[in-house]
Amino acid sequence: MSYGQHTTDEMAELWLQVVPRRPGDGPRLARAVRERVVREEIVGTEKRLASDPNNATLHDDAAMLHAEAGHWERTADHFAETARLRPASAAAQYNLGNARFRQGRVDDAVDHLRRAVALNPEYALAYDGLGVALYTRGQVENAIAAYRRALDLEPSHADAHYHLAVALRRAGRLAEAMLHYRQVLTRDPGRDAVRQELADTERQLNADVDLRR
Repeated sequence: MSYGQHTTDEMAELWLQVVPRRPGDGPRLARAVRERVVREEIVGTEKRLASDPNNATLHDDAAMLHAEAGHWERTADHFAETARLRPASAAAQYNLGNARFRQGRVDDAVDHLRRAVALNPEYALAYDGLGVALYTRGQVENAIAAYRRALDLEPSHADAHYHLAVALRRAGRLAEAMLHYRQVLTRDPGRDAVRQELADTERQLNADVDLRR
């Protein structure tokens, strides 16, 4: 028998319930337990893949576990296998593009994210991800166009509003940037950093107006 989710696989587990002495130690204990569980699940999932290497779902599972552990090289390796096994999947290209971006391979990320939107022109998340990659590459106007397309498809996408606000601010279109910062705060009022950026943008706009007088 080996690790797996089938009834014929080895499935014995031993769980211990513990309580921290100090309530403040609870979150640290939970993180430590989760880190241990992720490490064990990675070992088990990789073992299952050794006997079933063309299982795209298992590659996705392994990639997500490696991502949680911060192993971006292995994350990208598994998403690359999913993309190979599912060449018509926009989601596979999107996931691989994000992994390449986290590796710092921005040009590769742009290529995969462009494939994602080519496979699915209605993929708002992929347009937003493409915008982030293009912005990182210094292509601000192209990034703005990608964010606008994401928002055309999903007007309530708070992250796309935020990314567009940042890009517009960099492009000097401060009044329009403020509109999108406000859209973020309408959807998520607790984002204090965004509130601060909005205030900074408003001060910058007012200073520019005073200089022109």
